[in-house]
Amino acid sequence: MDGYMKGVHIFKRTSTQDGITLIETLVVLSIFLIMINVIPLFFSVFLHDENENALSDQEFQLFVKQLKAEFQKSRSYGVNESHNELYFHHENSLGHTDIVKFEQYGNVLRRRVNDSGHDVFLHRISSFFVQEKEIGIFLTIVSVNGNSFEAYIIHPKSFIRKHVQE
Repeated sequence: MDGYMKGVHIFKRTSTQDGITLIETLVVLSIFLIMINVIPLFFSVFLHDENENALSDQEFQLFVKQLKAEFQKSRSYGVNESHNELYFHHENSLGHTDIVKFEQYGNVLRRRVNDSGHDVFLHRISSFFVQEKEIGIFLTIVSVNGNSFEAYIIHPKSFIRKHVQE
C-alpha cells in the first residue's frame, strides 16, 4: 500500500485523547451525584438513634397547645367511662353540634369529628388517659419508650362558671 501512496500526504487522525468530552463529564457528574445521595442512607443505618421512636417534649407541648385551642372553641366537654376518649361539643357554621373526639388508635392519638376522619395528633404513644376535673381535664400520655407526659388544661367556660357561682 505504501507503493501506491508515494507523494500523497493523507491526513491521518491519531488517537490521542487530550481532552474530556461533554458526555464523559456528564456521566461522571451523574455518578457522583448518585453517590452523594446514597451515602447518607448508609450512615443512617449505622447511626440509628434509640430515642428516635420516642415522643419528644416539643411534640407533647404542641399537642397541648392544639388541645387548648380546641377547648376554647368548644361549648362543653366530656370523658368516656374508660378515661381514654375526650369529647368536645362544637357548633358548626350551619348551627349544628359537632362532636370532636380525641382517642388512642394503635400507637397514635387521633382526632375525629362526628366519628369520621382520622387526623393524627401524636405518634408513638402507648397509653392515653384523661380525667375530668372540676374546671378542666388532666391528661396523661405515655410514650412507647415509657416516658410519661402530663398536663392540666382548664376549660374557659367551666372556669368562668365556677368563679361566678362563688
